[in-house]
Amino acid sequence: MKILKDAGVVPAEIEWFHERAHLKASIEAATDPTERRQLQLKLIELEQKIALRLEALQHPAGHRSAGIVRPFFSE
Repeated sequence: MKILKDAGVVPAEIEWFHERAHLKASIEAATDPTERRQLQLKLIELEQKIALRLEALQHPAGHRSAGIVRPFFSE
């Protein structure tokens, strides 16, 4: 990551946050209901993308539980 930072490359997540802010402003400014709805749908998709990426960063591959609950038996 440091190499990318030193090269001036912005992480995709930061770009997505900027795009999110732009979409929110566009929604507020939209006067056409159809255009507003299309922008809202784009915002929803982008927010899902951001949430999934942030979750992946919090739980790197190999460290996630598979959602399987294993019973603990004392012997």
